[in-house]
Amino acid sequence: MQRDIARELNRLVEAGEAFALATVVQTQGPVPGKLGFQMLVRADRSQLGTVGGAGLERQVHEACVEALASGESRLLHFDLSYKKEGGLDSLCGGAVDIFVHAVPRKTHVLLVGGGHINYEVAKLCDQLDFLHSVLDDRAEFASAERFPYAAGRFVLAADALGAPEAGFDPARFTHAVVAGYSYKKDLAVLTWLLPRFAGHVGLIGSAFRKKEFHDRLRSAGVAEERLASMECPVGLDLGAETPAEIAVSIVAGLVRGESQARRDGRTSKPRA
Repeated sequence: MQRDIARELNRLVEAGEAFALATVVQTQGPVPGKLGFQMLVRADRSQLGTVGGAGLERQVHEACVEALASGESRLLHFDLSYKKEGGLDSLCGGAVDIFVHAVPRKTHVLLVGGGHINYEVAKLCDQLDFLHSVLDDRAEFASAERFPYAAGRFVLAADALGAPEAGFDPARFTHAVVAGYSYKKDLAVLTWLLPRFAGHVGLIGSAFRKKEFHDRLRSAGVAEERLASMECPVGLDLGAETPAEIAVSIVAGLVRGESQARRDGRTSKPRA
């Protein structure tokens, strides 16, 4: 494996980003890409490395893009001769098998509020190999001591989320669990987050709290389709009472959503 591809693979895995890796696994006759050649394709369609160039590379690149969309890995065969039925428009004359390995985006949960419930949610995320980041306006509740394995820690108030220097990009997350210490602060975060975040949003609370939040968010101009994406109360109905039990219900809902997405052949994450 090339050193630059190995470094980029490590970065993508640590960041939880989706990618497809194409590897030449078998060759016959004269071919431009030798055994072991690799090409990495990122979610933005950019690539690193090569499997041989020309028409073969274009075909493999598109196969990688398709694999990223479907989440399915594939073994592909290419005849590099225009004389063979179904062959590429090529004069090489050989044949090549290429394995396209699709690695989906890793689940990354934004924990809005670093209190008792999200503290327990973070511990479960660690066990399930989900990434998690924490957002709180209190430094001690978004600290490395409290959340040692967090991918990101943001000590920010709602009115600072959009500042360029804050480095807060909602697109990096797949889910958000809102469980702050103040309904006013949760409301302010949701007013900013919902129009900018396409993923699943879960809010701690009752049916009454849901209605209050919907009314206030609607008055603040949040679109109905985004209000519909917010689950409140969040999680499966397990009769949970303690913070740890509530965390189990929340994460169980995320797992169910992930499992449903895999069964449906989707890479996007549905509501839990």
